[in-house]
Amino acid sequence: MATSLTSQLENLRTSAARQLTVEKRHVSLLFDRKEAGKLTNETAHRIGVAGLEQMKRIDPIFDTEIENDLFSEERVDFVRSMLEKDANDALNKQIEKLLLELSPYLHHFPCQQVLEYLIHTYQIYAFNAETLLLTFLPFHETKVYSRLLRILDFDWKRSKEWQFMQQFLKSETPIPFASIAKATLASKHSIISCITDHIRKAVDIVGSDYLEIKHPILFNFHAKLLLSMFNDPEKVDEMMLAKLMPFIENGVKSPMKSFRYSALVVISQLVLTVKLKEEVLNSLCKLLITKLRADTAPASISTLMVVFQQQNVQNLSKNTLKKLLRHDESIDVWKILKDLAERTDTTKFYNVLWAELVTLSRDSESEEQALAIAALVETSDDATLLTSEQAETFLKLILTEGMEQNLMDKKKMKANIRMIGLRFAKEFDTVYEELKAKDKKALKNVIKEYQLEDIVQLATEAVAVPPPTTTSESSATSPTEIATNPKLTAAEKAQLLANSSEFSKREVFSGDPIKEAMKWLNGEKWSKVEWALNEMAQRGEKYFSKKVEDDVEQFVLEIVKICAKSDGAKNMESGSVKAALAGANLSPQFVADLLTKFDGISESAPKRSKGPQKKNIVEKTFGTDESWEDFNQRVVFVLDLLNARQMIPSSDKVLAAIFALVKQVNSKSDIESSSYQQHLAVNAIRKILENPGKTKIGSSEVDMDCVIETMRSTHNHHLLRDCLRLIVAAAKHTPNSVVKHVMSVFTFMGNGMLRKDNELTLSIVEKTVESLFSTIINHSGGQVVLTKQQQTEKLIELARLFAASAVDIPAHRRARIAQAIARAVGAENASTVVLVLVSSFCARWQRSTDAAAQEAMKRGSDQDAYDDLAIELLSALNPFEQLSSVLEMCEYVRRLGGDKPPSTTPKSTVTKKDLDTMIFDRAAQTLPRIRHFRYVVVTLISRIFSNRVLIERLAAYDDEELLKNALPLGKRLIECSVELDEFANKEANAQDGSDPQAQRYWVAFASRTEVVSEKLRHLLPGGVAARLIADVLQECVNDKKLSYKMCEKVLQLANIKLGHDGYLFSDSGINEKELITLAQALNKFIVAETKSEEKMRMCQNSAYTLKLIAKNLPSQSESQVLADTMQRCVGIVSQYQKLDENLTGNVLLLAGELIRSHNMRSTIHHATSLLKTCLATVQECIIRFSKSQFDASPGSSVAGGRANRGHRIRQQSLGGNKFGSDTLLICSLTCIQRVFDQFASFVVESTGDVIIRYCRLISRFGDPSELLSLNQPSSSNAYQGGSQTSGFGSKSGIHHRLSLIRRALLSIELRVIPAHVVKAVGELKTEKILKIQILILKIRKIQVLKILKIQILKIQILKIQILKIQILKIQILKIQILKILILIQIQILKIQIQILKIQIQILKIQILILKIHIQILEILKIQKALSALFNLLTGYIETQHQQKPDALRKAVVQLRRTFVTEIITPSLEFRSQQRQAEQFENVEKLEHTVFNFVVSIASILSEVEFRPVVNELVAWAEPGLDTKSELSARLRLVSLLHFANDLYAAFNSLALPYFGRILEVAVMVLKKCNATLIGPEELLLSGKRGSIEALETDLALTLAIDVISNSARHRDFFTIDRCQLVTDVIVDELVNTKVEGHEKRCSDHLVPAIYRIGNADPDNFPELLNKIMLKTRDSRPKIRYRALIVLELLIKEIGDGVQPHLSILLPFLNELIEDENKQVEAQCQKVINSLQHKFGETFWSGSSA
Repeated sequence: MATSLTSQLENLRTSAARQLTVEKRHVSLLFDRKEAGKLTNETAHRIGVAGLEQMKRIDPIFDTEIENDLFSEERVDFVRSMLEKDANDALNKQIEKLLLELSPYLHHFPCQQVLEYLIHTYQIYAFNAETLLLTFLPFHETKVYSRLLRILDFDWKRSKEWQFMQQFLKSETPIPFASIAKATLASKHSIISCITDHIRKAVDIVGSDYLEIKHPILFNFHAKLLLSMFNDPEKVDEMMLAKLMPFIENGVKSPMKSFRYSALVVISQLVLTVKLKEEVLNSLCKLLITKLRADTAPASISTLMVVFQQQNVQNLSKNTLKKLLRHDESIDVWKILKDLAERTDTTKFYNVLWAELVTLSRDSESEEQALAIAALVETSDDATLLTSEQAETFLKLILTEGMEQNLMDKKKMKANIRMIGLRFAKEFDTVYEELKAKDKKALKNVIKEYQLEDIVQLATEAVAVPPPTTTSESSATSPTEIATNPKLTAAEKAQLLANSSEFSKREVFSGDPIKEAMKWLNGEKWSKVEWALNEMAQRGEKYFSKKVEDDVEQFVLEIVKICAKSDGAKNMESGSVKAALAGANLSPQFVADLLTKFDGISESAPKRSKGPQKKNIVEKTFGTDESWEDFNQRVVFVLDLLNARQMIPSSDKVLAAIFALVKQVNSKSDIESSSYQQHLAVNAIRKILENPGKTKIGSSEVDMDCVIETMRSTHNHHLLRDCLRLIVAAAKHTPNSVVKHVMSVFTFMGNGMLRKDNELTLSIVEKTVESLFSTIINHSGGQVVLTKQQQTEKLIELARLFAASAVDIPAHRRARIAQAIARAVGAENASTVVLVLVSSFCARWQRSTDAAAQEAMKRGSDQDAYDDLAIELLSALNPFEQLSSVLEMCEYVRRLGGDKPPSTTPKSTVTKKDLDTMIFDRAAQTLPRIRHFRYVVVTLISRIFSNRVLIERLAAYDDEELLKNALPLGKRLIECSVELDEFANKEANAQDGSDPQAQRYWVAFASRTEVVSEKLRHLLPGGVAARLIADVLQECVNDKKLSYKMCEKVLQLANIKLGHDGYLFSDSGINEKELITLAQALNKFIVAETKSEEKMRMCQNSAYTLKLIAKNLPSQSESQVLADTMQRCVGIVSQYQKLDENLTGNVLLLAGELIRSHNMRSTIHHATSLLKTCLATVQECIIRFSKSQFDASPGSSVAGGRANRGHRIRQQSLGGNKFGSDTLLICSLTCIQRVFDQFASFVVESTGDVIIRYCRLISRFGDPSELLSLNQPSSSNAYQGGSQTSGFGSKSGIHHRLSLIRRALLSIELRVIPAHVVKAVGELKTEKILKIQILILKIRKIQVLKILKIQILKIQILKIQILKIQILKIQILKIQILKILILIQIQILKIQIQILKIQIQILKIQILILKIHIQILEILKIQKALSALFNLLTGYIETQHQQKPDALRKAVVQLRRTFVTEIITPSLEFRSQQRQAEQFENVEKLEHTVFNFVVSIASILSEVEFRPVVNELVAWAEPGLDTKSELSARLRLVSLLHFANDLYAAFNSLALPYFGRILEVAVMVLKKCNATLIGPEELLLSGKRGSIEALETDLALTLAIDVISNSARHRDFFTIDRCQLVTDVIVDELVNTKVEGHEKRCSDHLVPAIYRIGNADPDNFPELLNKIMLKTRDSRPKIRYRALIVLELLIKEIGDGVQPHLSILLPFLNELIEDENKQVEAQCQKVINSLQHKFGETFWSGSSA
């Protein structure tokens, strides 16, 4: 037993306390325990934020401040257990709101992600355990709720209501609802209390509207739980009711509709389960009536009706009644009651209501009297809604109240009473007699007052009908009675039994059966008549053939007359009659008369022909007054009789009479009652059509409209089947009419059985269509056998009739109908039907001018219907028959021709052409429709090939069956694809551009045919494809006349098959030997071709196919075929300058694949030469890239020379055109990568060249840092359409290959690297510098030439002026004027020509200058190349350190001096050689990459091992401290300081051991670069503003300050001596305003340095501060201003710590507050304001005083 101390400790064990335990509990909803232990706060936050973003998309309510606050980044390391109570309560409210918003979405994974975050960060599994349990309780039957329960930190033992859940925790099984219901009963319903309280709390948190919309499952669960309380009526006691009533009351009163509905359901179940006491019933009724709401009023009143029906409610309280009468105007209670009266029994309610209303109507002082009377009127105004019991009650109440002198004098009431009395006369009479016995006089007055005298009279006139009498007939004595009769002797009994036996009754029939039967019919001797009928049946047709027709007809008429009556049918067995008359010779006219009603009006009576008429015995027998009922009985018997015959007498009149009967039944409202008659009539017609005899039957004799109407309206599947059989029979006589009419059946759903369309009706329709098509196609119509041509013609006509209505066939019937047609027409005619369908669609098609409408018509419902029919029709065939049909369709499209009609057809194909014309007559169609037909057929073929059914059926065959069935079709498929493709290309190329619409059409059509051709070829299985490829290539080798087009197609097929993971090799039985044979054939096409376009394409495609073969073949140690391939490849690529680039690229890829996949002697032998060629191509590409910026011309583009852009462009080079270097570059890089991956140790001598090419390409195609994270495949596909070159103009493809080369270089041994890197540094640096110097000389030369040309131009102008003066002189002298003028004119022309030449020369000079400027920009990319080199080295160190750390460390120690002297410091000289201000930032980037390399070395060396490296760098830079040294030496100081800062950024305090001498260098740089304190001749660095020298000086000062600042961070290093060393130079930097960037340098760098120096030596900080303030007394305003800026920023850094130093600051600030310079004065005021903000305004007032 627990002690009191234990109890106290348990009470203190709160959620917060549990979270403060030593061992943290790892809890997760999504992860197991092990994974949850690894889950970090940041990962949990990312999971939660991702889930929240998804939830925001699902529901915008999650995009609020609460959610954003809970999921902010500040909450990542949130510790909830440290919160105070108020803060925790506020957090609880936020979390509870979020949980309620999440609860409807528990099944969504984003919701579970959010919960995972809340569990991890806010520990809701402990702090909000019960909230979690209740919020998601409706999901108790889900696995996720079980996982949620498992992680709860909940005290199950102390919570009795939830204790039952423990048994489900360990197994994580869902909790059944039965368990919850059981626990609810066991816990005295506390669970219901918890859920109800939870709902109330949810309303307060999220609002009733949100709860109503988003949480229906919560209300459903609540109602379901309440209803479960009533499962056992015996357990429903007063205690339960006392507990449930508050829930019910709260539910009915709730503003939420769902909660109200739950309460109403519970009330209904309650009154159905137990009998309630009167006070409880009154409470429920009052609650339902007084709490009516408009939106749930019908449900509330319906519940009230259930209460009254199931319980004994005696009255309604007065207040409840008044509330009902004064209900809300928006609620029409009386209308709701009337609606309910139509559906349910409201008697009990009305009885109580009317009694209460009558009582209330007596109270004249009550305000509700008028309302009560109005209610009585309203509830009784419709007598049709009342029952007899209600009418009796109402009449009794009203009349009794009238007898008590409480007459309701309202016209409407009187009218209602009168109407009820008339409708319920019997009930009125009962009430009248009952009240009459009580007070006759008073009743009479009431009757008179309500004017009911006539109703009283009618009610008393009741007439009794006597019951019918029955008669019985004596029966003959039975054998049993004879045997048991005691009065008879044995002899008498034997005699009587013998006489009564059947044997004794047998007699031999003598005489004429018809005559005897007529006598016995008149005497009603039915047994004799049956005897005669049996005799007729035995004698058969021979007997009737000897009889006179009139006698037979008279006898038949008598039989019909008797059997048509119901009593007559009982006397004679119908089977005997049918057997007897089966062979009777009846005339068609007689049969028609038997089926006709003679009333003189009926349209069914056939017209009689002119001339003398024979007496119609049928009309005489039945007369014109025969009733319809008798006529229908006669018709049924006659039709039954006719159907029993093998052949029915036929004529047009008989058919007309039977069709008239069918129409008669169709016109009836109750068709189903006469369905048997219809069944007989339809069968009779069918028999006549199947055996018409001599009757000629045409479309006029067969009333198809009548048959179709019967099919549409019938609900009897037997009749439907009979009608469809009739249609099949009629198809032999009138096929066109049948097809036209029958299509309406298949397209229209009707109102009968066809509307339901179950499996039965669909099978009937399917069989009918199949029979119909077979019958019409094969029916000869008089000929013995139809020829195939005739059958096809009939099929086309039939298909066209079918297609006219095909679009209207419902979608669910199309498949069945199409499959039935396919079975009927067979595989050889399936394509014909499909083409006719498409032809019919295109015949109706019209081009729309509206763009939107045209887009909508592209795939409209009509085309969908035709396509569905066509695809389903072909799907009924086996896959090979489908392929054959599709090929026929392709050939038809080709035979149709282009836009121009084809030439005259040879005689041999006239028949075929005639059939083509019947399918689609292009002469009768417009050009747009012809085009549309062609396009639709090709589109349909594409859809057929994409049909999953076809692919799955092909997949079901094994290899042997596929080879056997598909191989004959294979070559035809290839040929067809080639022909179709050539047809499309020919028509597309024939367009001259004059018709843009036609051009666009043929481009689209060519694209579509290419898709079809691809699918035609690729549909073939691998085994078939391999055989085809081998056959075609062999023919191509042996027979040179074979089209290269066919070879190209089969190679594309091979590429596709081989490209899918070696499908040809692995899955289709194609072995290694066959692939080698294929490679041997392909080798013959690998030649260096420059002239023939076809051979070039063939070489290109063959190279790609060989690459795939090499990839899929097992590794070959030696193969003569592949060795030959390799040798051919090397020979071709050596001539790359003469060849097409795509061809060369494919060959390079082939060579690379051979190197990668097959380690052969030949590949090793050719690796070096191949690598050199690739390096040469890369170098040429780099040069070409440089020239392309200014050498490019419009004609060099691929598309530039195309006259017609609408033509389809094949993605491959068409011979000799050099159109860009990307393709060749990517392929060369791929080959280089393959060589280095496999044979790096054999091609060591080329490593330097590879590194140089690599760096140059990096400088052009991207920053080196991008490649470090770049790991994307090339965006160019290996094979697209006709292109088989990997990569075309793709920067990402180049990046990918460069990254792979980088990876290969990183795997080279370290001993090999330095020499090649030194070579690369030297070549990259010196080559560019030389080019820059040459270009500078060229520019100077050009400038001189330009000046010279200008002077020459001036001289020429002066000459012209001199000539003008001479001309004037000559004019004055007037000597030989004419000749001189001519000479002068010639001279002037010469001068003008010379001037023009000078202008052209100047223009050329300008163009040359522009080109040189571009070249300079190109050359200045040296920085990027060097950066790429050092990035490569850094990556190399990092990679090798991970793989071989010890070996790398030893190698670096040995090579560290080489690295510094030959690689690092030469690269750092670039700063002194690069003197362009535009490249200043690039130089910094270069140095940064160099120092990254140095840092990577430092990371693997110890301090002792790395110190020599730093010493070498310091020694390299120290000579620059001499002001008389060269500029290049002084600039080394900048690089050294840059190195120091990068080293500190990488290692922080670990870098300080190397900073001793560097700190002194930084102090010297600051001292010797202060242009204010030192003369110009003593400055280390200086320059004019904007110059490169000024930028370098500013950078040197900034880096020196940063070195001091970084050193001052660490007191252990920054001793007092070092502090004193730097103090003066730091303070003096305040006056160094002459160097550019002073203000930025002070604010961004100097202030942090001063602050850190002060922290390092706080004792000397006042002295440092005093020195700074002394600068404010400088005579120069700029220095005073800068000092104040530094002071302001320093005060912000120091904060409140500046207070002890105010005594130093205030005197200086008092002096500056009234400075003569306004800018200084304003800055001083800013400083004072900042101090006042910190210390208040009083300090300054005191200081000023």
